[in-house]
Amino acid sequence: MSEHFAAGMAKYKANMFNDIAAGLAVFLPLGILNFRFVPLVWRSPVLACTSVIFPVIVSMQRGSSVSDGS
Repeated sequence: MSEHFAAGMAKYKANMFNDIAAGLAVFLPLGILNFRFVPLVWRSPVLACTSVIFPVIVSMQRGSSVSDGS
């Protein structure tokens, strides 16, 4: 268990600044656009949808590829 934790923390530390940069690249402009142009009733749903989609995209980019077994 501690080996998995250590491996996870090492991967986290290696990718931390890239993840922060990716988050800022998405959420900073989105926040500006959202709170400037989106009507009040739609602000939370826009941020919620983006907050669900963003980790999926990052996980797909960072995840391991599936091999065909050959």
